Amino acid sequence: MHRNPDNHHCACKIIYHSPWWILLVAYFVTLIIFAGLLLGIYKLMGYFKSEPSFEIEGLLREMEALTPYICQIRVHNCSMEKTAQNVKVEILQMETSRERNKPYFEAKPPITLFPENETGNFSINPGAEKNFTLFDARKVEGQSRSNVDLPLVAYCYVWSEFKNPEHKTIDHKKFAFFEKNSAYPIKIRVTAHDLPPTETEFNLKFIGDGSQCRFTLTKTQSKKPPKIDTRLIIISASWGIEDKYADVTGIVRSYLIENKIEMPCEISILGEPRPNLGKILTIHYSIGDKKSQKSFKEHDIISPQDLK
Repeated sequence: MHRNPDNHHCACKIIYHSPWWILLVAYFVTLIIFAGLLLGIYKLMGYFKSEPSFEIEGLLREMEALTPYICQIRVHNCSMEKTAQNVKVEILQMETSRERNKPYFEAKPPITLFPENETGNFSINPGAEKNFTLFDARKVEGQSRSNVDLPLVAYCYVWSEFKNPEHKTIDHKKFAFFEKNSAYPIKIRVTAHDLPPTETEFNLKFIGDGSQCRFTLTKTQSKKPPKIDTRLIIISASWGIEDKYADVTGIVRSYLIENKIEMPCEISILGEPRPNLGKILTIHYSIGDKKSQKSFKEHDIISPQDLK
């Protein structure tokens, strides 16, 4: 394919005779487009990075009976360069005591959380942190019995109240109950402008012996699926007939390449323990925890699909 020299000459002529300011504008427009592409790629890489944008932890503290206590979480901006602006913290999922909760009073996720005594948009400086109120809680203790003939049984639970997202004050119509020493799954999400969202799962638990009660929030350990062992292992192999067998384990193992075996059952490979009679190759093998045995006649060809 031949290029037309006239077209090339025409393009050069247009550029040469264009006013300098048009060339300058075209130059800056090209720079802006290129910079926009680089910024888009940078942001895209940030959204797919493995490191979380935020770290979330619960603030532990002992609770006194009938004394209101503010249960809080701490949100840490992991970026050492970028300020997290328009930070929003939400409870996405939360389990509570089914025994005490009432559906018409139950706080339903998503529930927005706020810093204590702060209003407006929230920001977190690079490497800094900010506390957000999870809920206000009270420890409730007492004794009860389901039947007058039964002894009294001590109980202890926590009654928590959430802030109203519009007025940022306690909403006495939205609360949840948690039994002491019982774990409740909860998922919290943190979002901010120009930063990838962070979602973390915790076990919320009020722990303690007797009248002691402490608010705890521990990360749920992600359970990785167990690794399945698919290695083919030759335990033993014998070659022969009737009472004449030879141990050919080493020979069979030598044909094990990349977890597969492909070999012919021939006397030229396995030997001649009993002349003039058809011989049998018996292989004992394992794949993972499963042990198996298979036999092959003389002149058979073992394929990778035979040992499974």
